[in-house]
Amino acid sequence: MPSLAPLASGLGGALGGLAEQGIAALTKPKKKPPKRRKPNANDQKILAEGRAMAQRTGIQAYAQDAVLRVQRPADYKRLRAAGKLPSQIAERLRAAQQSPAAPRVDFRQFSQGAAPAPTPAAPTPAPAPTPAAVPPEPRPNFAALFEGLDAAERAHLELAIQEGRGAETWRQIHAARSPQPATSAAATFVNDEPSPMPELDGYSETSGLPDARPRPRKHLAILPLQQGQLEGLLRGVPTLQKLDKRLLRLLAGRSSVARDVAGVDPASGVYHAAPGETAYGIAKKLTGSPDRVAELVAANPGNQGPVWQLPPGWLMFERDTAAPVTTARRYTVLQNDTPYGIAKKLGALPSRPKWWSELKAANPHKPTKDNGGNWESLYAGEEIGIPDEWAASGSIPNGTPPAPPSPIPSTGPGLPAPGQTGTMDPGIYLQAQALLALWAKQNPGACVPADFGLNPTDFTGTATPRTSMALASFQAWWNKARPSSPLRADGVLDELTYRALFTVTAAQVPTPTPAPTPTPTLPGLPQLPDWLGKVLGGSAPIPPANLPQPAPIPTPQIPVPQLPQQIPPWLEALLKGTAPNAIPAPQVPPQFPSLPVPQFPSPPIVPATQPTTEDDGSAVPFLTMLGAGLFLA
Repeated sequence: MPSLAPLASGLGGALGGLAEQGIAALTKPKKKPPKRRKPNANDQKILAEGRAMAQRTGIQAYAQDAVLRVQRPADYKRLRAAGKLPSQIAERLRAAQQSPAAPRVDFRQFSQGAAPAPTPAAPTPAPAPTPAAVPPEPRPNFAALFEGLDAAERAHLELAIQEGRGAETWRQIHAARSPQPATSAAATFVNDEPSPMPELDGYSETSGLPDARPRPRKHLAILPLQQGQLEGLLRGVPTLQKLDKRLLRLLAGRSSVARDVAGVDPASGVYHAAPGETAYGIAKKLTGSPDRVAELVAANPGNQGPVWQLPPGWLMFERDTAAPVTTARRYTVLQNDTPYGIAKKLGALPSRPKWWSELKAANPHKPTKDNGGNWESLYAGEEIGIPDEWAASGSIPNGTPPAPPSPIPSTGPGLPAPGQTGTMDPGIYLQAQALLALWAKQNPGACVPADFGLNPTDFTGTATPRTSMALASFQAWWNKARPSSPLRADGVLDELTYRALFTVTAAQVPTPTPAPTPTPTLPGLPQLPDWLGKVLGGSAPIPPANLPQPAPIPTPQIPVPQLPQQIPPWLEALLKGTAPNAIPAPQVPPQFPSLPVPQFPSPPIVPATQPTTEDDGSAVPFLTMLGAGLFLA
């Protein structure tokens, strides 16, 4: 059927085209959506500000602006320049909606002594069947309300006017700006408001709150030793060389040094952290090393509060030893003693009406409370001074009771206790013991015990009986040598005793001068002859005979290779001056060794330039020797 062939051909072509398009659609790779840029810190800040602005104003278009600014910054700039940002459009719509209902201010109230108040807006009339073009009502002028206000107050008042509470906000702003009663007519409505709170005495906006945390009455900081002082101390006291290196670092003041002890309670051994202070900062503040934070965390498992228990070895705690008892008589405090009971027991009552003032003046080192009406602390076993004005009491001459009770044992420097009021760096006593050992060696017979520092057990870093005896002997030695600045003589290490001990020992250690480095000389090289030394600028300096010569540095000997014993004819002719136009060579000294060189063919003789009057003839042998060395190489 020949009539169906074209139809079948067209149908086959159409089906083939459809199949080809389907296959191309299935095999064509899909277009990937454009990747969105991951917002960075600045983008996140912009988005957060947009959300905050939208939440504050109630216009969600500000959040859309932020997203547009981050994702498509070019479109954001174009729309902002054209005034077509979502927030700009929303603000215009909002202003158009609020314009008919904007509060009206009756400025005639100013003359009557009243603050401007919003007047109710006229109701919007219903639209007429045939709307006519009505000109918009002009907005009232609020310029007089903004006079004398700063930028923040202007923005606050403008927002309040838009929200319909402009009069109330205007009164609040002027009430805050006028702490005293105003004399203007507009301030008559301020009289019914409460008067502002008067300023506190001594208050300053730039000063912080007073630090109510506990603080030690005093802190004895260690004096660091310089490298030369430490070396001199180790040479003077060889026993110190047996100590561990960590103890030597502690002794030298290079570890565990407190920067600030504010917040430390010596009585309980705890630290009251400041607001926002971390364990890392506490370790750095109290030890100088933030790496010791693990010790603080181990001593306070699971602690998140402001009170931290101090680990052992961070600080040493001591009683307040600022001033010793200076009166002739002393009294040892018993358990349950009080100042009134002591005065009555010693016969000061009722004969001494000012007994408390006299007893307080005899013990100026003891802190008081209640406006000086009582001591802060009085512990059993404590010694206090008895005023010299009081009559001697024969019943209890030294304060010892007839039947001794069980007194509370006193705690020495080291651990916290109710009697401890001061702190010191943990290396103070260890350094003082080392300085006492050096002082005992420098002053034989002055230290008691005389063998202090000869045994490593004397360097414990704590207040031992031997240390107290050595301190007492040093204080007596100092008071005898310097009576104008006496120290206490009870063997207690206070700041004056520590600094005096440091002055006469570590401060006097001379810094060793480094020995001059000897100039190395290479062995195996011959001495330069006089004529060659003059050519080179002088011979080598001869060291003085009275100075000890340093031992030569042993170095491996380098064998000198043996050279042939013949000289080429051209070099021999040049040396003897027989070559044509040769430079007359000076006579070589007999001590100059002959240079053996191998046989070489004679090169063509090059005419030499005649020397001028400025030529130095003495340099020729040296140049000749260099030329021979080049050929030998």
